[in-house]
Amino acid sequence: MGGNRKYRYGDENYDNPVCPVCGEECQTLYLQDGNVIGCDSCVDEKSAWEWWDEYQDQFSHTGF
Repeated sequence: MGGNRKYRYGDENYDNPVCPVCGEECQTLYLQDGNVIGCDSCVDEKSAWEWWDEYQDQFSHTGF
């Protein structure tokens, strides 16, 4: 590993991966279509069922 790493605040001695979106130290990056969209610090997680229930509730009051 290594090679072309991004370091926090320009410190070349800092050896932990940093999220290119929020700048926080991270272990996992989330990608969409090969592009980084964030990490555990800046991306929220929600159950698909919970999201779907909330989505449907938005329209249940409008009569659609």
